Amino acid sequence: MKIESEEQQGTVVFRIEGRMDLSHVPLIDDHVRRYLEKGLRYFILNMVDVRDISSSGIGKILQLSRQLDDRGGRLVLADLSPVCEYVLDLAQLSDVIPTYKTEAEAVNALRKTS
Repeated sequence: MKIESEEQQGTVVFRIEGRMDLSHVPLIDDHVRRYLEKGLRYFILNMVDVRDISSSGIGKILQLSRQLDDRGGRLVLADLSPVCEYVLDLAQLSDVIPTYKTEAEAVNALRKTS
């Protein structure tokens, strides 16, 4: 799994590529920690290039969402790959975490709430 991150006016966009599974989930923690230490709390996971997502990946998304909620922040998802959309719908995660068709829509939504 590969993660690129970018800060945009107080919002952090993580672009994830590859598989979100047990062996790769700790990589997300490393990236998230750096931004939390800076006091940032509005995150977007762009998942257009995620090829597969396991229950560990789903668990990490839920954990991150709760962690940000506890800090007064917010997590949203954007640009879901077809596989992600299918798996997250099965897990009913789209009922819990806001999902946007594009990264730009997600950025705009978070700007309105921050």
